[in-house]
Order: sequence, then C-alpha cells, then structure tokens
Amino acid sequence: MKTDDSPFEYVYDPDAASGYLPWDRDAPEGRRQYTTLAPAIETILKRLKIDAVPWLDALAARWPQILPPGIAACTRPVKWETGTLYVEVAGSAKLFELRRFKQREMEQAVRDAIGGERDLRHIHLIPGNRLQI
Repeated sequence: MKTDDSPFEYVYDPDAASGYLPWDRDAPEGRRQYTTLAPAIETILKRLKIDAVPWLDALAARWPQILPPGIAACTRPVKWETGTLYVEVAGSAKLFELRRFKQREMEQAVRDAIGGERDLRHIHLIPGNRLQI
C-alpha cells in the first residue's frame, strides 16, 4: 500500500507484527538471580578475622535475651564506635517504629545487659537489607 505523501511502499506482514522482538539476547528468563555481595564479604572478613570485635560478637549472641522477642527478631548489632552502638533493622517501617517508640527502651536494656563493660551513650538504628522479618 502506498500513501500519497510517501515515496515508499509499506507492506504489512502479519508474521513479523507479532509484538515481540525476534531475538532477545538478554531475556529476563535467562538472567541470574540478583544477590548482594555483602554476605560474602562478611563471611570472608570473619574467616580472616579482620575487623573482629569479640565484645560485639558476644553481644550479638546474647541479643535475643537482652531485648523483647519482637524487637530482637528484626534487629542485630553491627558496629560499636565511641559509645554508639549501630543496630541494623529489617525494613524502614520497623526502623521508624523502633526509633519513634522503642529506642529508649532498647538503650536501657542494652545498658543493663553490658553493665560497666562499655559506656553506651546512644543506639543508632540503620536500615538493613540482609535481615528477614
């Protein structure tokens, strides 16, 4: 079929107009599942004992006994730096809830658990993407 303003003839081919690309080199079905590198790096660092903090590992082991089950299940201590304990929280909604309503309770529970071992000034809650709720 030829239009008046076009010098080219357009031929409709119903087989070619199926709506799909003829060949998709990077089809979604063939792609590998997305995984983060963080768990692998964490495993390697633990194996090589790089940046090991025995006190923090002991605290992480006692974490379910220190905090109420609902809080301990979605949090974990990850870092200690000059009086601040960094706690990873699964999910931003849970992070907001803990920061708004439970942070002081968490700080007091951790202070009671560590006693005079360390001077805890603050718990800093950070979003964590490796934890499952």
